[in-house]
Amino acid sequence: MARIDVLIGNSLPLYREVLSSTLRIMRPDLRVLDVPPELLHEQVDKLHPQVVICSVARPTMVADELVWITLFPEDRDEALVTVTSVHRVLPHATMDQLFRVIDDVLPNGETSSTVSPSDRNHSNE
Repeated sequence: MARIDVLIGNSLPLYREVLSSTLRIMRPDLRVLDVPPELLHEQVDKLHPQVVICSVARPTMVADELVWITLFPEDRDEALVTVTSVHRVLPHATMDQLFRVIDDVLPNGETSSTVSPSDRNHSNE
């Protein structure tokens, strides 16, 4: 099975830890690493992840195939998703939306059989 690297470098440690833990639980096939924001660019260069989730804007010198998700840019309640130089805004972004973006990156829809966070919440009712 192909593995995907998701690098999380949010400035708020709690967000970073919750995002990485949630991804590891809900998408166990993903290799997830969370790093402090001051190490983000170094780790992007070293690991060449396919997805970066962080709180800083995407630098211009990053490879086009890298999916860059900026959470709460300029303190706005949204996520800015950049894929091959195309920007898409997710107002009031949810975990389900982040999972859909990540799942779209995986070849052959490998995570299509996994449960979404909202499905898991409803199954406990």
